[in-house]
Amino acid sequence: VQIKAKSVKVSSYIDVLSPTIKEVKTSGLTNSQNGVDISVDKVEFAKNETRIYYTVVNNSGSKYSFYDFNIKIVQNGKQYDLESNYEADYPEVSGEVLNGITASGIASFKAFDQANFDVHFEAGYSENYDLDFTDFVLSVTVE
Repeated sequence: VQIKAKSVKVSSYIDVLSPTIKEVKTSGLTNSQNGVDISVDKVEFAKNETRIYYTVVNNSGSKYSFYDFNIKIVQNGKQYDLESNYEADYPEVSGEVLNGITASGIASFKAFDQANFDVHFEAGYSENYDLDFTDFVLSVTVE
């Protein structure tokens, strides 16, 4: 068997296996504490998953420890835990974000309703024990 192709198109996991049904851009949605900013940049709803694009900026003066596997979604009294999608190989934020670093990742969750929700990022901690953090909570409005 021989196959001849007139063209080849490189596609991503998202394009082929989990196409976006609805996209919500969330510019300016940031929670800041002690020089650490966590932002939700965009949300993509797909049939089989919901993807949260987020950024961590550390300008605290010390190393900041952050664990993306502790991200939670709360919607209408229900909690959704992160579901790693190893097939998609989405970018992740390292567990340790050095001072002066900006890092971005994609958190994947079981598909949930295309309605308003809160994203809970665990407080994390700094090498500077004088800095206290509480959970970073960001409310996403879906229109």
